[in-house]
Amino acid sequence: MRRDLNISILVGTLTSMIMITSQKLNNILFLNLIIILITTFILSYPIKKCGVSFGFIAYFYSLILLYIFGCNSLCWIIYSFLGIYPIINYFIELSSLNRREKILFKFLWFNSILFLVYMVSGNIFTINITSHMKFITLFLFLILQVLFYLYDIIFTKIAKLRR
Repeated sequence: MRRDLNISILVGTLTSMIMITSQKLNNILFLNLIIILITTFILSYPIKKCGVSFGFIAYFYSLILLYIFGCNSLCWIIYSFLGIYPIINYFIELSSLNRREKILFKFLWFNSILFLVYMVSGNIFTINITSHMKFITLFLFLILQVLFYLYDIIFTKIAKLRR
């Protein structure tokens, strides 16, 4: 039990330090988003080794550390929504749903998170989408769907390695 808690704390610390370091080294939001996606792979380790409750501990511990160390607020919001994906994926893959239903639930989760991040960041950072930007927004939405599908395939294969 103590070893599992130490693993969770170590993973939470490692995750938050990677994100803080990447933000201090560059100010490019796209690279920070890639780092956020990579840290979700790291957060799957306590779930595989110790159980889902220790995955929650690592996730919340990293959120608290990121808040304390002054993470970029947009990246913190995105991480707070995307960082829980290893736990969501664990429960969806553990269920007795068929493959299509699992993909459907994952996309429902992703699109609801995408909508929430847009609404929260739009209210905080006053992001306005004009009528000229509707095509760009739709194109970005479609690109994010494809990227999430690829990310989910890779993440699920990595998460199933030691189950």
